Amino acid sequence: MATSGTWYTLRHMGDVPQHEELQKIEREFQRDVTITAARPKVVHFGLFVWLLVDVALVVFFFVSVVLYLVSGAFADQRLMATLDNNVAALHDAARARSADPLLIGDARVLTNDVGAYDVFAVVENPNTEWYATFTYQFGDDVMAAPVAATVMPGEEKYILALNVVRGNKPSGVSVTVDDVVWHRVDRHAVANTAEFLVDHSNFVVSEDVYDDSITINKTKVGDATFTLTNNTPYSYYNPSFIVLLNHGGGVIAVNQVAVPQFLAGESRTVTVHWFGNAPGAGTVEVLPVINYFDEEEYAEPTGDVGTDIRDVERRR
Repeated sequence: MATSGTWYTLRHMGDVPQHEELQKIEREFQRDVTITAARPKVVHFGLFVWLLVDVALVVFFFVSVVLYLVSGAFADQRLMATLDNNVAALHDAARARSADPLLIGDARVLTNDVGAYDVFAVVENPNTEWYATFTYQFGDDVMAAPVAATVMPGEEKYILALNVVRGNKPSGVSVTVDDVVWHRVDRHAVANTAEFLVDHSNFVVSEDVYDDSITINKTKVGDATFTLTNNTPYSYYNPSFIVLLNHGGGVIAVNQVAVPQFLAGESRTVTVHWFGNAPGAGTVEVLPVINYFDEEEYAEPTGDVGTDIRDVERRR
């Protein structure tokens, strides 16, 4: 019995390697079966992942294109806005460095006396920081030579030709403005141009009366008398003043006078005359003709100037 048991044990021990080999083969077989069975699923999963990646790439591409187009449109708009702003800024800078042209009104002819006429026009300076010197001349043989003048910033300047002797009243008279030279207000000397002009042109007209009842040697004379006060802190050497007679919303007569040595704070009584065809009625308006930026316009106050100095009338 011992011999038989021993043989059985030895016999089975000889079979152990073969059994393990079979198990190993079986495991490999099962693994191959599992792999073979799972392969379609793996392939399908890979295809699904590949499809997802393709879809994601396509979506990313389209989103990128849309974002590029949208952002490009906004960028173009911003660029155009920037260009517009730059152009506007350059335009403003160019305008700040240059002056707009003078505006020249039509010439008007007023009958002054028998065979004598007054011609005037208005020159407007639209610039608030520039003043101009220029020459003007009325055509149709009204003026023999050009006359120099100055227009202040923002001023409406009356230019005149007085006592034009003609056999007939001129018609269609032209006006020519030449030799325009622009001068920019010096910011170092004048901090505020508007305040500067108000301060220097503060002339007050009071007690103005127009009388057309005067007759001299059978000639009707119209007199405009007024008190002119220099309310500025400046004395002027020989300032001129244009005198307008207005009626019905328009100018019916023009004249010009000078007030020599017009001192600061001084008042003068001024009288201007219209002979022959004197207007019947009107209100007086007085406009200074002074270049406030010219030092030669000013005079130092002196004690030699009395209040009885007669006003010099340039016209007669």
